Amino acid sequence: GGASVTPLAGEAQDLFDGLIGPGVAHLRVNGWLCVDVCVRASVDCDAPTQNQTLLLLRPKEQLLSSLPQDHSPDLSLLIAVADPLKPFRQLSVELRMSPERIYALSLHLAAWGKGRIVQCVSKSSVYLVSPLAEFHSEGKVAISFGRFLHRSEDGFSRPDKPPLQQLREALLLFSAAKTLEGHHRDEEDIIVQELGLNRREPLTKQQAHLIRSRKNDISRVAAWLLEHDLVVLHRIYITLY
Repeated sequence: GGASVTPLAGEAQDLFDGLIGPGVAHLRVNGWLCVDVCVRASVDCDAPTQNQTLLLLRPKEQLLSSLPQDHSPDLSLLIAVADPLKPFRQLSVELRMSPERIYALSLHLAAWGKGRIVQCVSKSSVYLVSPLAEFHSEGKVAISFGRFLHRSEDGFSRPDKPPLQQLREALLLFSAAKTLEGHHRDEEDIIVQELGLNRREPLTKQQAHLIRSRKNDISRVAAWLLEHDLVVLHRIYITLY
């Protein structure tokens, strides 16, 4: 028979695969010794800008369960409340933690490939489909997108459509340079037309909740696409002469 492979050799192979791929590796040698290795480029630790925030790149439950036993309690608190729709200054108030502390913890997560410091997803943000987006695994991404939509409150999810079609429609939404506020207005117009509402009459609480939820869903979809590198933030530069 062939030579058997020891568990240590398998763990070494996992370490190698992690380093040549995403640049990070996490393993437990012989079932008890934790080894975390990171070869990502370091991030300069400047002060956070006004509209920056933390975008987590893995589910919160997965990140919290992967933290070592001696991790900082502040780190788990940040992961629990991290929200790409909330800037650092808002998280600072909610956590009663300085923005500098939150920024330092976010840099730590970014260095280990578990998060990314981005501009907060806001009404003025403009997102476009990334020219580097890879769709060879579109089916797998679509399934993940479908699970994400299943957790949304009301409107963006369409149970009558397969996840792949919904993903393509989401990407089509961000094929034109338009602010999220513009997308929100379009969605409100769609709801008004669907329900046959008269704009001169006040909305009921249920109607107002539906509109708010659908607008929030669009912002959450933008954040999900950003997390999966399917859209990029469109920046406008003005040169003064």
